[in-house]
Amino acid sequence: CDPGKPPENEPNCGLPTDTVDGGCNSTPPVFTPITCGDTFCGTGAFDGATRDTDWYKLVLGVPTSVTWTVTAHFEAVVGILETGGVDACPVSSFRVVTVLPRGTTGSVSDFLPAGTWYLFVAPDFTALLTCGAEYTAALICGPPIVCGNGIVEPTEECDPPNGTTCD
Repeated sequence: CDPGKPPENEPNCGLPTDTVDGGCNSTPPVFTPITCGDTFCGTGAFDGATRDTDWYKLVLGVPTSVTWTVTAHFEAVVGILETGGVDACPVSSFRVVTVLPRGTTGSVSDFLPAGTWYLFVAPDFTALLTCGAEYTAALICGPPIVCGNGIVEPTEECDPPNGTTCD
């Protein structure tokens, strides 16, 4: 991992049991807390039956635009999971998701309401992956947009001067 990026510190890439950040796939569920501006370095593995899934827990106090960017040395599933805004498992589905080809960088972005969200990184099921293949993941957040009517909206619906408020 690059200096300055906190490592995931997950023994044996979470296989067969993840006690660090296996999210809703662990019993009990475990998450790595993340805030806007954080970058982590992690590892992935897939042994043909079980894959390492890494879940980061984001708590937003106000609606916020977020971008979850991952660079992975393996084919990676990257997404933001629906929680209904509460800290709960099981999670029903991805809100946004993409699959990155090996050795590439990609992002998922969305305007998220206030509440709890899970950010996800895991190897795809396409190829066996021994423990140690690395990824970096960064969370970038934009300012909430508050329109003149006091309603917070995504930037596509409210084009404010200076990116923060509109008349």
